[in-house]
Amino acid sequence: MDYCEFGSVESLLDSAGEGMPEAAIRFVSRDVLLALAFLLEHSCPLKEVRCANILIDSKFNCKLGDYGAVEVAKEIMSKRSSAVGLPYWLAPELLEGIADFSTAVIWSFGITCIEMAEILPPNYQMHPMRALFMLAKNAAPKLADETKWSPEFVQFVDSCLQKDVASRADVKFLLKHQFVGNISGRKEEVISSFINSAKQSSRTF
Repeated sequence: MDYCEFGSVESLLDSAGEGMPEAAIRFVSRDVLLALAFLLEHSCPLKEVRCANILIDSKFNCKLGDYGAVEVAKEIMSKRSSAVGLPYWLAPELLEGIADFSTAVIWSFGITCIEMAEILPPNYQMHPMRALFMLAKNAAPKLADETKWSPEFVQFVDSCLQKDVASRADVKFLLKHQFVGNISGRKEEVISSFINSAKQSSRTF
C-alpha cells in the first residue's frame, strides 16, 4: 500500500473534535464501497470497516488498510463461524454464528457512516459486553439527529443497518445509491477542507 500521509479518518475526527461534513462523507463512502467491491470480487472478505482503517493518501483517495482483518475473515470462513471484531461495529447475525462477511461488512460500514457523522459509533460509551447485549436486543441504530442530514444520507445509512440480512443493501446497490452516485464538488477540495479544519482544531488544544 502507498503511504497515506493524512492518516486515518479516525485520527482526523479526533483532531477535529466534530463529525465530518456530509459532502466529505459522500466521497469517503464512495471510495470505501469501491474498495469493498474490489475485495469481494477477488474473494477477500473484510471482517469489518471502521474509521480507524480508512486511510487517506496525498491525492485524497481513501483506502482500506486493515488487511489483518481480511486474513482473519478468510480463516473464519474456512474453519469456523465466530463473532469476532469490536462489538460496536459487529453485525448482529455474527452473534448467531452466521459468518457471511459480504453482508456483515455492510453493517459495519453503516456504523462507520454514523461514526464519520458523529465521531463515535453508537453505544461506544457502553462496556463491550453491554454493547453486545444491546446489539442483540435493540432495533438497529440510527443517526442521533436525522434532521441534521439529507434524506439521502439517512436512507443510505438505514439501508446498511437492516438487522434482517435479506433486507440489507449490498455493495452494488449502495454504489448506485443517490448518496454516492450523485456527488457534486471536487473530492480534493472537499476532503482537504476537512483535513485542514482538523489540523487547525488540533493546534488549539
